[in-house]
Amino acid sequence: MCQAQNSVFIHIRRGDYCTHSWQVDLSYYKKAVATIASKINNPQFFLFCADREFARNLDLGYPFVDMTTENITADNHYEDLTLMAHCQHGIVANSTYSWWAAYLISNPQKIIIAPTPWLLGNDEIICADWIKIEAAREVAL
Repeated sequence: MCQAQNSVFIHIRRGDYCTHSWQVDLSYYKKAVATIASKINNPQFFLFCADREFARNLDLGYPFVDMTTENITADNHYEDLTLMAHCQHGIVANSTYSWWAAYLISNPQKIIIAPTPWLLGNDEIICADWIKIEAAREVAL
């Protein structure tokens, strides 16, 4: 699945990030998806987001396969990270979980998109060869 030449993971972090208004807004993801689509022929997007209801209603402007795991536990949470790391390209959240998945991708021509500013303004975590896209924060309701 993810080892296909044009596979791209999209990681959207919600949960506690929503409570603290740390999650990036959807315009970042739409720009990131459009950027990837302009650089890769026929990208296959795979969405990883633990918020099933949110993922079900999501429109990023391009089709994607919803990889949301219904029963994430402390014993199996690494499975999504492993699947993301086996994709050829990635769109990360401002989260070290997807940062590690992107970092571990073995494709030497990988394209990684990251939000800026990073969580708490720590942009130095973003690798030099990754593409930074400006990202606003969503406000908690």
